[in-house]
Amino acid sequence: MDDILKRSDLPVIRKSSYAKEQQITYARVINVNSETQTMTVKIPSEGNRTETGIPINNMVSSHGVGIRMMPIPGDSYVFLLKDVENYIHIGYYLEGIEDFTQNRKGSKTSNILLQRYLESGEVQLLGLNNSEILLANDGSVLIKTGTNNFIKLEDYTSTLEGSFSNTKLEMDGTRIRSGNIRRPLKGSVHEDDYMVELEDGTVKPKSLLEEISPGELESHRLMKEFLIQVGTVPGEDGKDIPFDQRDPENSSPNVGWMSLATQVLDENGNPQKILGKKVHFMTRLSGGGGIAVTEDNSLYLLDYRGKNFTKFSAGSESGKSLRSGDKNFVSVSGPQGVELQHEDGASITLKGDNDGNPEIIMTARNGQNITLNKMGLTLNIDGGYITINGKEINFNAEKFTFGGALAAVTGDSLFKAKLTAAMIDVHFHAGPIGPPVVPLTPMVLTGMIASTGLNVG
Repeated sequence: MDDILKRSDLPVIRKSSYAKEQQITYARVINVNSETQTMTVKIPSEGNRTETGIPINNMVSSHGVGIRMMPIPGDSYVFLLKDVENYIHIGYYLEGIEDFTQNRKGSKTSNILLQRYLESGEVQLLGLNNSEILLANDGSVLIKTGTNNFIKLEDYTSTLEGSFSNTKLEMDGTRIRSGNIRRPLKGSVHEDDYMVELEDGTVKPKSLLEEISPGELESHRLMKEFLIQVGTVPGEDGKDIPFDQRDPENSSPNVGWMSLATQVLDENGNPQKILGKKVHFMTRLSGGGGIAVTEDNSLYLLDYRGKNFTKFSAGSESGKSLRSGDKNFVSVSGPQGVELQHEDGASITLKGDNDGNPEIIMTARNGQNITLNKMGLTLNIDGGYITINGKEINFNAEKFTFGGALAAVTGDSLFKAKLTAAMIDVHFHAGPIGPPVVPLTPMVLTGMIASTGLNVG
């Protein structure tokens, strides 16, 4: 029997021997060294003795698999196992947990931040600033930040719910942006800056705003968007390859993109405009087609490759315009009527005058024009020539006036048709001895002088 008691290799004896050398105590963490993953503690059971260099242990394997938590100096209490002269961190101790845990009904109040009420079996991971991951008993998963931005996968309804300011999703050749408009900086698609619009309509990155006084930037507003790009192609610098309509397969995106925004911007932050108007909605495909809506609510059917578009105006300018090339277009609208314009500057306009009467205007590039309206026909060929070619020219008018508007009002005409016709008629046809002025012959009275080709009405 004495021999047995002297044997230290028996389990019962070995356990009794270790109990004399090992003990479990608790200590308060006063410092954490993140580089060495150690902590400094004060041990109350040993007269608040300070112990340094204690390794921080968590439920983690040597390969890094598991859950880690770094203790908080001045707040965390740890359990320590004293093995001879070394201390081993074996867990954490929390006193008064009910003081900062919410109740089932959510009616509990406190001066400290209350943690979520948990049912039996639920799992919660909490960060220092109240960020959390919650695995609820109903199968739902919640990921929440300290400022209450969250993503929730509702198991019962199979619903993905979220609340956040900005989204940027990079998938296989597809990018989705939403929220505030942000664009890459320094050649990287992963480092973005907010895009803002100034009061004068200028667009720039927020980081380039001027400081008008300490802590106050020039007046601006954040721009909003929802953007989908399909076929994104990043270059060697990480920034998207510029979009090339002529070679879409080697540009980005090589399929197309759709944007609904305060003002549509390309991937480099450049504003898109049509006829000087901001674009609020645009769909652009690599094949060359597209649709756009501008700030005046006009709708455009786009042909990028041919630089053409068909425009449907809205509001008081309701109408349609068809553009071919850079400058050729046909426009149909209420106030402007119908307008056909050639790239050299010539145009034809059909519209109503100020009184609503129809008017046709043909204008050359140099401004010379022909106008047909209720007043008659006006030729404005200042500095030009008028040439009339024809087999027979017939004029049916009571009076020809030369000398402009004054002669037309006073009647002081250089050439009066019937009197001149009478002179011509008598001179050439009335008799062989001379042209009596009066009386007029029947041929003159009828207004017809056939032999000279002059028809007077």
